[in-house]
Amino acid sequence: MKNKRMRYISITAAILLVFVLLMLLFSNRSGDFSAMEAQDGVLDATSADFSSAVYEIDGEWTFYPEVLGSGAELDAAQPGERNESIPYGSYRLKIHAQPKQYLTLGGYSFDYSTRVLVNGSKVLEIGKVGASAAESEPRIDYMLIPIYTGEDGEVEVVCQYANFVHREGGGLTQMHLSTAENIDRMRRSRNLYSLVLGGSLCLFGMYFLLFAVFQGEIKYVFLAVICALLGLRDQNFYVLHLLPANYNWAVAYRFLVLMITLQPCFLLLLLQSLYEKLAKPIVVRCYAVLYAVLAAAHFILPTQDIAPLSRIGYYLSMPFFLYLVVQLIRRFWRIRRLEWDDVLVLLGYLLLLGSNVYEAVFGRIVTTITRHGAAPPYLLVFVFLIAGAISLKINRREQELSESRRQREVLTQLNRLKSEFLHQMAHELKTPLTVMSGYAQLTDWQLGTGAVSADAHEYMQTISSEAQRLSALVSRLIDLANGGSPDIEMGVIGAAQLLSGAVDVCRPMLEKKHNRLESDSGEGITLWGNTEMLLQVLINLTVNANRHTENGVIAYRIADEGEWVCLRVSDTGSGIAPDLLPHIFEKGCSGDGGSGIGLTICADAMKIHHGLLEVEHTDADGTVFRLELPKKPLKTQGENDCGR
Repeated sequence: MKNKRMRYISITAAILLVFVLLMLLFSNRSGDFSAMEAQDGVLDATSADFSSAVYEIDGEWTFYPEVLGSGAELDAAQPGERNESIPYGSYRLKIHAQPKQYLTLGGYSFDYSTRVLVNGSKVLEIGKVGASAAESEPRIDYMLIPIYTGEDGEVEVVCQYANFVHREGGGLTQMHLSTAENIDRMRRSRNLYSLVLGGSLCLFGMYFLLFAVFQGEIKYVFLAVICALLGLRDQNFYVLHLLPANYNWAVAYRFLVLMITLQPCFLLLLLQSLYEKLAKPIVVRCYAVLYAVLAAAHFILPTQDIAPLSRIGYYLSMPFFLYLVVQLIRRFWRIRRLEWDDVLVLLGYLLLLGSNVYEAVFGRIVTTITRHGAAPPYLLVFVFLIAGAISLKINRREQELSESRRQREVLTQLNRLKSEFLHQMAHELKTPLTVMSGYAQLTDWQLGTGAVSADAHEYMQTISSEAQRLSALVSRLIDLANGGSPDIEMGVIGAAQLLSGAVDVCRPMLEKKHNRLESDSGEGITLWGNTEMLLQVLINLTVNANRHTENGVIAYRIADEGEWVCLRVSDTGSGIAPDLLPHIFEKGCSGDGGSGIGLTICADAMKIHHGLLEVEHTDADGTVFRLELPKKPLKTQGENDCGR
């Protein structure tokens, strides 16, 4: 719980730190300006100090509708009110300043072509300005208008515009007045800001697109597109830095409006992709189809008619937005909790929505929310928040998948253990059944021929003993099936009893391959262990030796070696192949098509007894298995897990 709380605190601190850093980086991007008010088309700059200050010109220029002139031509014309339906006209500003000053008037050109005259002389033209569409050519750029105040300190600046490609345009732009050095410094600062913001967002878009390719996440595709749309909305970056000098204005303009139109669409599709099954597929498809038709209209309609499409996009998105909000509320109400990625998503969208409303309401230039982008710090913070939310969602999903895989692995392991257990039990059950069957057949043969030997009674005792051992195995299996734990009783065992029991069980099995079983008596030797388990070890080793021996001898040899008893099981068989020797105690290892579990059972049993089982010798003349068993309990369970 403490680690989880610290994780939440760290994430919160990181978000706040990023927000503060971005605010510090972009809060003063435009520099400090002094306001200068123009009244009735006249700007009094006689008291201005242009040595270090840049002045932002407020107020109104004198507007002359449908007049392209200057000086006396404008004096003879009738001023009017600015109207968006007027396709061309002239703005005039008379500047009164100190004499003999070299100044620069800086600002973006008018929509969508501009000609500037200073004291009646043309100083620059962006695009072509004319009184008709045939005479005009649209183009926008940043204007640097050189001004010399002359002997009397009076300057007339006339900006002529023409707009035959858009129903809205020709409006006055924000202008700044100062020395050429100060204006150039301001412009370079704005260019740097524009490049940093637009370039960063576009680079983020490429980065997230690569993530989408390698991660296979549609969320990153939407985020990549949003980064590109937000970055390219800055016309200074899009037009002045990104497009080539000879770009086609109509195509560039259509794409600019399209990017504005697509922004709400991809923001909502991103939100929908962040929460699977949030919206019904039919709703998403209908919204996407309608927006696709709207996007296609940007390249079908004339340029005069495509600007309203961005507003239509917002109106079209509003029902889908409200639908997603309702679905989100229902989702969070149902699960009654918010994960950290949910918090980041909500913060990001609230921040973006709030910044759009703020700039639309309080921006210096009054505009609609559909035509205005969010402030740069909020754009980048939004991207960071959503990217962080996606990362957290993917990490949580990977953790859930990892947990699911772990559970599957546990189930697989349990199934494997179950199979091994059943295989092992089948192996242990098979041995006494084989012994009982062998002695029963031998006794039946003797009874059938009437030649019952003196060993018949001993045969019946062996059958009875093996039946009891089989019953004990079945009882143990039933206990395990009922949830009991295996009860392994350890005690002092007489070696003579152990060896004679193994001989009685194994001798009939050896007769089929004409093998002889020899054994030491083991008299006077005791060891510590479980009789059934050690008997099974000897039986398995004998069965294994019998499989590889024919017309030979299998022998049990036992010796007292102080605190340990050494028991050897040898045969005169074909030996063990060198490539199998390192793996003979592993599950499934068999060189003759057997189950490969007998020696594994032996190895496990010896570990339980803290003893040792190894191949002491093997060649073409036979094999010797060496067992070491304690004569008394070890002091600690962890001591000498593998023998001496």
